[in-house]
Amino acid sequence: MFQNIIEVLILSAIQGISEFLPISSSAHLILYAGILSGGFAFVLQIYAQRNITPAPAAIIFSLEGVFATIAAWFILNQILDVNNLLGCFFILCGVLLSQLLPLIKKKYT
Repeated sequence: MFQNIIEVLILSAIQGISEFLPISSSAHLILYAGILSGGFAFVLQIYAQRNITPAPAAIIFSLEGVFATIAAWFILNQILDVNNLLGCFFILCGVLLSQLLPLIKKKYT
C-alpha cells in the first residue's frame, strides 16, 4: 500500500517534469522505470541483503535468472525455447546440489 502511494507520487512528479522537457512523450515512462527499477529496487535489495546471512542471499541472487524466466513466461506469455528451459534446469540443479551435498556429507560421516 505504502509502496503504491510512493510510486504514484513519483510517477506524477516525473510526468509533470517531462511535460516541460523537450523530449519524447514517453520520457516519463522511461524515468519512472529507471527510478523505480534501478533506484528504489536497488535500495530495497541492499537493505534486504544486510538483514540475512550470506548463504541465503547467494541462493536468492543465483536464482534471479530463474525467477525472471518464470515471470516472463507467466506474466508476458513469452515462449521459452529449449535453451531457456535447460538454463533454468541447470541453475536449479546447481543450487539444490550446493545446498544438499553438505547435508548428505554430514549424514554419512
